[in-house]
Amino acid sequence: MNAETDARQREVAAMFDRHGPGYRWWAVLTVMLGTVSAIMEATVVNVALPEIIRVFHLGHDQVQLLSTGFLAATTASMLLATWAMQRYGVRRTYTAALALLVSFSVLAALADSFEVLALCRIGQGSIAGLIQPLSMLVIIDVFPLQERGRAMGAYGLGIVLSPAVGPVAGGLLVDHFGWRSVFLVTVPLCLAAIALAPRYVIAARPLAGARKRPFDVIGLVLVVSALCALLGGLAALIRQPAYGTVAVVLGMALAAGFVLWERNTLHPLLDFRIFREPGFGA
Repeated sequence: MNAETDARQREVAAMFDRHGPGYRWWAVLTVMLGTVSAIMEATVVNVALPEIIRVFHLGHDQVQLLSTGFLAATTASMLLATWAMQRYGVRRTYTAALALLVSFSVLAALADSFEVLALCRIGQGSIAGLIQPLSMLVIIDVFPLQERGRAMGAYGLGIVLSPAVGPVAGGLLVDHFGWRSVFLVTVPLCLAAIALAPRYVIAARPLAGARKRPFDVIGLVLVVSALCALLGGLAALIRQPAYGTVAVVLGMALAAGFVLWERNTLHPLLDFRIFREPGFGA
């Protein structure tokens, strides 16, 4: 057990002393609220797309940026979770991410142009990617190995229901309050998680050595560029096939560059050695 894990386990033990055996389920509830918010944000906007098309006079290929931009940002920012936790601690990273998610959601609801709305969606996606790995770490910390299956089942139930509940809630909001309201549906969940986090999420303050760990800027630039080129190119194939083809090829080249860089840098965003584990690789 390394020093970082050992310090987290001591803090978890202190939480059990303070809150009793029920602490672990409060911790699950706290992180589930954040993760449900992040996942709902991915789907809740879909039912509002026709109204957004009408208001901003967009084409279907343009408005899809609200979905593809969100998912691309989520994918890229998941790779930042480990660095953020080691640099700032679990609780601080989680609450800051939730606060930013609320901010981007409110700004999206107030957006007066499609460009601002798209930027807010990309911001939401980048925060959603940060939140999800944090939740898994908390569950692993507070449940012993033999009870993690039950915890993952309870946690997974909320995660599975989120994509189904999101469009339904979004449809009701669009019908009664307009398209802007769909961006506010998760704000109460985020605020509840922010209120609970100081009590039930461990701080896991970073060790002195972790503060000095360099950030893999080149890796982040490569993976973001690859995602943008691939998704943008696929969308452009409909109206601009030549441009779309070039963008897809460029995206594949950047993705290959990302893999090569990550395999050779000392502090990668994604350590590809994990794929040597047969279970994970499969």
